Amino acid sequence: MADWLSRPPKTSEPTHASNESASLQGKSKHINNINHLNRIDLQAIFEHFLLKSELPNRLSEKFVKNNFLIHDDALYYLRKRPNE
Repeated sequence: MADWLSRPPKTSEPTHASNESASLQGKSKHINNINHLNRIDLQAIFEHFLLKSELPNRLSEKFVKNNFLIHDDALYYLRKRPNE
């Protein structure tokens, strides 16, 4: 199951969110929890998938690939099913 997170306008330009200052990205070193992401993190993840942009240092490629996907130009969070 996936949750729709963003659908930027078709004419949007890259924001280079991975280059935003650390003060805007927060103080935590590495994100391992979806609830700790901010708008800049989500934009950086979106640009990473679509434009092959670098991820900010606080986001690991493994975390991003295990928790997000792009479908029809929209970013989705992959919800995990509870262990049965």
